Amino acid sequence: MTVQSVPSTGMTFDEFITWYPNESTVKYELRDKQVIEIPRGSGDRSLVVGNIRSEIQIKLRRLCLPYSIPGSCLVKIPGKDTGYQPDIVVLDRSAMSSESRWLESSIILNPGSIQLAIELTDENWETSYLWKKIDYEEMGVAEYWIADYQNKVKFEGDGNDGFPKLFVCNLTNGAYHTKIFSGDEAIESVVFPCFNLTVNQLFRQKP
Repeated sequence: MTVQSVPSTGMTFDEFITWYPNESTVKYELRDKQVIEIPRGSGDRSLVVGNIRSEIQIKLRRLCLPYSIPGSCLVKIPGKDTGYQPDIVVLDRSAMSSESRWLESSIILNPGSIQLAIELTDENWETSYLWKKIDYEEMGVAEYWIADYQNKVKFEGDGNDGFPKLFVCNLTNGAYHTKIFSGDEAIESVVFPCFNLTVNQLFRQKP
């Protein structure tokens, strides 16, 4: 497989799609015209992603909701040359007929198609907590979770410093209102009422 170097110059979103290497084992995102190579995650990170995905899928089946979790997709932020690949995204199947670029390229353009976007933090936690939170808010994504499973987010006033945390951001009147959950606190979600799981259960890393 040919290894493609990350461009040093800016790209439009469409140029990024054309450039994106076919069958790449490396994940890329576009942020304000700059191509960002996403590092391969650790085993622990992969287990947390898998566990969150599994728990949400169980909830979808139990509630008979018309939602799906795709293997991958690219969310284009309107009005910007920016596209993100969330660690997990829950899509509304009933809204997918309006997604003109979904069948060909797995691209999401409309906020109404996204019920929930989830990103796990890493060493560059500012990307998830600051950049992506702002962009998802501006796009109008109804609910956004930041899974700080390694306690990377550090700022004054979070109330749970020293513990893994889940930031649940709900869109109200065009702005995110964030609740922070940790430990054995039950997670509250608008998308999934009565989620009935704690942060410790969601972040467990045993295979």
